[in-house]
Amino acid sequence: MTTRYDLAIAGAGPAGSVLGYLAARAGLRVLVAERSHFDGPKPGETAPPELRPLLARVGLSHVLDESTHTEAPAVVSVWGNAQPAERPHILSPFGNGFHLDRRAFDERLAQAAGQAGARCVSRQAFVLSEGSAAAMQSSRGVGSACKPALRLWR
Repeated sequence: MTTRYDLAIAGAGPAGSVLGYLAARAGLRVLVAERSHFDGPKPGETAPPELRPLLARVGLSHVLDESTHTEAPAVVSVWGNAQPAERPHILSPFGNGFHLDRRAFDERLAQAAGQAGARCVSRQAFVLSEGSAAAMQSSRGVGSACKPALRLWR
């Protein structure tokens, strides 16, 4: 049995899952292929307070709950030299930043894409053929097809 998709996305990280979510909401038949089952460890990350309105703009603010993050009133980092740099969020109109549980955050975004109508699969092989869509090749050698000039939100 052959299933045809308008859009195939390699990877269910934040970019792939949000694209799959938006494309499915726009009525496209979407495949999101992830190589993991979200079961392996992922290093934690911090995200700035500006993430909150970006997720709200596309209807995904619900993914930021206690299972995916803890609040970060400031971030201290050391990049390029030994001097720590602090970025406090006390003056941000969007509140605190976040210490993300990347495994849980990625999984929640992929679930949202699936609930919007995308087919999310992991650890499966696919054959992608060219048709009316433009073919693109990712850096890992997994092909995807997407329609040019696709606009998913205003």
